[in-house]
Order: sequence, then structure tokens, then C-alpha cells
Amino acid sequence: MSVQGLDEKKTQYLNDYLSHYLEKTLGVQQIVSAETDNQILNQFQQEKSLETDLGFFIEGYETYSPEENELLSKIILAMKLNSDQFQIFNLSEKNNIKQNYKFKIQVYFMDHPKNDFETFSARTLLKKPEFKKQTWDYLKKTILQIGS
Repeated sequence: MSVQGLDEKKTQYLNDYLSHYLEKTLGVQQIVSAETDNQILNQFQQEKSLETDLGFFIEGYETYSPEENELLSKIILAMKLNSDQFQIFNLSEKNNIKQNYKFKIQVYFMDHPKNDFETFSARTLLKKPEFKKQTWDYLKKTILQIGS
């Protein structure tokens, strides 16, 4: 028998012994490395985050000022949503996102809304506060739709 064959037998014996010891003595069913554990966790988080109640698509979100972000945060807080119920996206990313996410409802915050599926952006609401009631009424209807 060669030295390599002997080393393989020793390695196999050691693996068998450790597997038996871990399972029978310690009750360990499976050993997962930290790297594998992180991969599993990341996969679970990705799968979980791919489905959500609301997708907020915001026109010009990447250029929002601190004041505009603050107003958007206040709007979302007023909706009393849990953090796992919504995702915020820049409208320009819509095509890529819609392929990877599933939403019950999509809300479009636009500077100049053109249809019933859009409402005023925080940017517009700061410039024209008279549209706040109309926007809030639209968002209240959205909240009711989530519950059904």
C-alpha cells in the first residue's frame, strides 16, 4: 500500500470517527461553515425582500434633497407601515426592479402626475403644499388596499 493510500485511509477513518462522535455524542446533525451560513442567510434575505406589499417608485429620487427625503419619511411614517411592507426605488430603475420584485401595489411619486396610479412627489409637495391633501387621500386608499 502506498503512503498516499494510507493517508486517504487515515483521513477517511478520522472523518468517519468525527461524524459518528458529532452525531451520536453531541447530537449535531449538520456542520455549516461561516461562509455557507452567510450564503444561506443572504439567500433567505433576498427571497424575503423580493416580495413586499408596496413598491414606492420615486421620480428623481437620486437627487432628493434632505428636505425632500425628510418629507418622504414623514409620509411613510404617517402611513404606519412596517419596514418589511415597502421598498423605495428610483423610478429610473423601474424596469430592472419589476423583473425581480413582486408588489401587491405600486405607488408612483411623480413631479407631475398624469394618471390615477400616480401621486405628487415630496419635491412637488414642498413647492406646492396645496397638493398634500390630495396626495394623502390617495395614500389612504392605498393603505386600505393593502389590508384587503
